[in-house]
Amino acid sequence: MSLNEFNKLYAPPSYVTESGDLATDQDEKIVEWHRQEVEKSKNFLRSQRGWKSADACMEILYGDNGPRQVYKNLSNLTIKKLRRQAREAVANASNIRPRWLTQAKKEYSAVAEVYNKRRDAWFYYLFVDRYIKEALQWAGGAGIGYLMLWPEYDHRTCDFDIIPKVLSHKNVFPFHADAKDRIETVWGISVWFEMALPKAHANWPEHMNIIKADRDIPSYFAGRFEQTTRKFRGVVDWINGNKKKNAEFSPYPVADIFYTWVRDSSINTTGHELTLGEVGADYSYKVPSYYDVYNQRNKILNGNIIGSDDAGYDNPAARFITRKECMLFPNMRFMITTHYGVIYDGPPLWICNRPPIEWFKFEEVPDEWMGISLIRDGRNLERGSNNMLRAIEDSVVGKINPPIAVNENLPKNVIKQLSTNVRFMIG
Repeated sequence: MSLNEFNKLYAPPSYVTESGDLATDQDEKIVEWHRQEVEKSKNFLRSQRGWKSADACMEILYGDNGPRQVYKNLSNLTIKKLRRQAREAVANASNIRPRWLTQAKKEYSAVAEVYNKRRDAWFYYLFVDRYIKEALQWAGGAGIGYLMLWPEYDHRTCDFDIIPKVLSHKNVFPFHADAKDRIETVWGISVWFEMALPKAHANWPEHMNIIKADRDIPSYFAGRFEQTTRKFRGVVDWINGNKKKNAEFSPYPVADIFYTWVRDSSINTTGHELTLGEVGADYSYKVPSYYDVYNQRNKILNGNIIGSDDAGYDNPAARFITRKECMLFPNMRFMITTHYGVIYDGPPLWICNRPPIEWFKFEEVPDEWMGISLIRDGRNLERGSNNMLRAIEDSVVGKINPPIAVNENLPKNVIKQLSTNVRFMIG
C-alpha cells in the first residue's frame, strides 16, 4: 500500500491540491470524515468497563441518587457515605501548588526567574487548582476527567492567556486507540464543546454561516429544564408566546464545536515549497517539495534543496530529500469544525507533537482507555444499607403513627387531627 492510499484510509481529505493550492472544496468531505470517526469513537467508549457505570456514579456524586417516592409518607432517608468519601479523595488530590522550576546557567538566571514568576502568576491568578479539582471530580465519579489548556481572550485582563478547560468522559473522542495508547500516542483525538451560540459567533464572526444552533437547550441541563419550567410558568408562557411570533426563537441555543488533532502523513509533492499556517504567525512553517517540477526527487546539498536541473544534482555529497522532511503536518493536523463546515484546517496553533490535553484517573485499568470510578464498588452496599435504614424508620414511625380508618360520623375537628397524626389525640 502506498503512502497516498494509507492517507486516504486514515487521514482527513487532502489539505492541498496537486497544484499546491488550498483545497477549498473539501469542507463537506472533512465534516463527513469527522462524523464517521466520532461515531467509531463513541462505540469504542461504550465498550469500556468504566463507561457502563459512569452516569450512575456521577448521580451519586451529584447527590441525585435518592429513593423514588412512590408513597409520600414512606421514609426517604439517605446516608451519602460514598459521595462524602469521593469528595474527600478529590479534595486531597487537588490540594496542589506549582513546584516545577525553570533552571538555567548563571548568566540566564534572571530570565529563568521571570519564567518562574510568570508561572506562579498564571497558576494563582486563574486558580488552576480549581480546574484540576473539577477534572478530578469527573475522574472520581465517571472514571476519567480531562484538562485542556488553550489560548483564549480573557475578558478579565483584556488579553490572551492560557485558559484551562475541563472536559468530561463524554467530551473527548479518541480515534483508533490501541490498548496501551495514551493521549500523546493515540492516532487522533477530537474534543466536543457545546458552546453558547452568541459566544461561538463572537469567537468566529467570519464563519457565522456554518455555526448554527444544534440544540435549543444545552444537553447538560435539558433533562431538568421541564422541571424548572413548572416553577416559572409565567416566563415559560411568555417564551411559548414568542415562539409563535418567531419560529427561530430558542431559550439557550448552543452549537457543537469540535477541536480535532489527527496524524496526517501526507507529503508535499507539488513541485514547489509550501508555507503552512498564517504567514508571520508563530506556528507557520515552510515545507519543501519531495519532487521538483520535472517529477524528479529533490536532493539536499550543503543544507540547500536542489532539483534535477541544478548543477550540483550529481554531486556525491548531495543526498535525496526524505519523506519526513517533506511532511505537511509533522506535528499533527489540527481542525476546528462544526456539523456544517470547517472553521480552521492546518497546522496546530502552537507547535506541539501532542494535543494540549491531559487525563486524570484515580484507578487505571489494564488495556482500558477509561478508568474506574471511586464510587462504583460500594454502590450496592450503600443502596442496601439505605434500604435497611428506611425500613427501620418506616417500622418505628408505623408503630408510633399507625395507619387508621376514620369514621365519617366523628366530629370534623377530630377527623382533621386523626388525618394529620394520631398522636395529636393523646390526652
